[in-house]
Amino acid sequence: MKKFAVLFTVLLAIAPIAMAQGETSSTTAQAAAVIIKPISCVKVADLDFGTIISNATDGSVTVEAAGGPQTGQGGATIFEPGNRAKFNVIGEPEYQFNLSFDSEVELTSGDNSLTATLASDLENGGSLDANGAATFHIGGTLEVPGDSASGEYLGTFQVTVSYP
Repeated sequence: MKKFAVLFTVLLAIAPIAMAQGETSSTTAQAAAVIIKPISCVKVADLDFGTIISNATDGSVTVEAAGGPQTGQGGATIFEPGNRAKFNVIGEPEYQFNLSFDSEVELTSGDNSLTATLASDLENGGSLDANGAATFHIGGTLEVPGDSASGEYLGTFQVTVSYP
């Protein structure tokens, strides 16, 4: 009987543990995704410093990214004005975007070269409007050494837009 009492006590002690092992709990979780339009940048107009007369002294020509009149300094006289570059950005409405671009561009004509420092009216980026569109401009200052060689000087620069 004593053995039965000990066995009964042990069974009573482990019975709640055995019953607890069969209990479970569960819940649900939601999976979500947001799909947005890809962002793209389209060049509308190139940066053009215009036609410049290079005198005997060093000078520069500036095309303002924000607009306004083109200016010539020192020995650089504007003969025919140029224009700022224009870009359209297309993407998800109301989203922010980052803007990066080369800080300088080298323009060459044969063995001759000129350097321009670039600037934008949106230095770091901006916001797409309710239609998913934005516009920005790039201008710059072209350094024109005195008595620069005649020729058509060309160069390219990179512009990149991205979502943050």
